[in-house]
This record gives sequence, C-alpha cells and structure tokens, in this order.
Amino acid sequence: MTLDEVDELQLIKNAQGGDERAEDELLRRYIPLAKIIAHSFNLPDALDADDLASGGMLGLVRAIRSYDPNGGAAFKTYACRCIRNIILDALRHAAPNEEEALDENSAFCDLDPEAQYIEKENMQWLTSSIANTLNESELEVLELYLDDVTSYDDISSKLGVTRKKVDNLLYGLRKKIRKLLDENY
Repeated sequence: MTLDEVDELQLIKNAQGGDERAEDELLRRYIPLAKIIAHSFNLPDALDADDLASGGMLGLVRAIRSYDPNGGAAFKTYACRCIRNIILDALRHAAPNEEEALDENSAFCDLDPEAQYIEKENMQWLTSSIANTLNESELEVLELYLDDVTSYDDISSKLGVTRKKVDNLLYGLRKKIRKLLDENY
C-alpha cells in the first residue's frame, strides 16, 4: 500500500468520524470525477451533463461516508460506482424513455498517473471553490441532501423553512455549481 493510499484511508476514516476537514479534502481530491463521469454518457439533448455532475457530487459524499476498505474495492472504484449510480438514477427520473441513450464509458475510472494527478489538483480547487461559493443556507440544504434526507418536506422540517425555500435553495446551489464548472472547465 502506498503512502497516498494510507493517507487516503486515514482521511476516509476521519471523515466518517465527523471530521469535516477530512471530508473536504477527499471532496477536493475526487469531485472532478463526477464531471468526468457525467460527461461520459451519451445524453439526450434535453439533459445537461453539468447538472448531472453536480448531482454526482452527492454520490461522492455518500461514497466517502459509506466506504468500507474491507469491501475489496479501492476507494476510487467505489466512488466511481456511487457517482455513476446517482447519475443513472437522475437520468432514469429525468428521461425514463431514454435509457437506450445512456451509453456509458467506464474508462474514466482507469486514468493514467498524469491524468490522476491533474484530476486530484482539479478536485482540490473545485471543492474549495464550491465551499466558498455557496451561502450558509445552501450549505445546510446540501448537507442534509447528502445525508440522504432527499425529501423536500423532510429538509424543510429539519431547517424550519418552507418546501418552496428548499426548492429554491437547491436550484440556486445547482446553478452556482454549474456556473463554477462552466467558467473553469
């Protein structure tokens, strides 16, 4: 096991224990993977890969929080699967008759070392940028959404705001993340 793998496993353990800095570091390392995965699909014209990528970030957070190193898969492989599953679920909900258009390419999970380094650098920058772009309310909604509180009614109850406010916050954070991605990728 390399030093980077040991470091990554420690970060995962810390993040699963509630260390937000460790989770942020893992997000920085892996968040561009969601964009790569989203863009690997042959999408119908009505769907936007950047919207799917922002949704794929939810899969990344779920991967961080549920990864078991004894499960037999490397974290990157597990994260790819979690992100892909979230994106596929979103595609099924958005376009149930378009499943034949979901021609996926799994090569993104097997990047060469140079591409992995570039990806890592991009992830670090993007995670930090997202954290600095979203306001406190958007971060609260995103946190609940990432914790599998996906019902707008449940989120509104937990935050003491209306369902419409939750909808507006999610719309706003997706728009900000998409803009950030458009400006920089």
